[in-house]
Amino acid sequence: MRPEYKDKIIGICIIVVIWGTLGLILEFSIGIPFYFIGILTLIIEVLYLIIIVCRFMSDYEKNRRNN
Repeated sequence: MRPEYKDKIIGICIIVVIWGTLGLILEFSIGIPFYFIGILTLIIEVLYLIIIVCRFMSDYEKNRRNN
């Protein structure tokens, strides 16, 4: 896997940590349910992973055709 994809996966982990912290703050200060923030996090994470996999597969296909 190329280094830029590893950076994007690390970015996903950072997003999860930030969203988790934000979710805890919102739950205890305002009263927004934590599961709502968790569902939003999962949706963002899954969409981001789908984009990474699609880009990786398109690069893989291009390299495969060129060889």
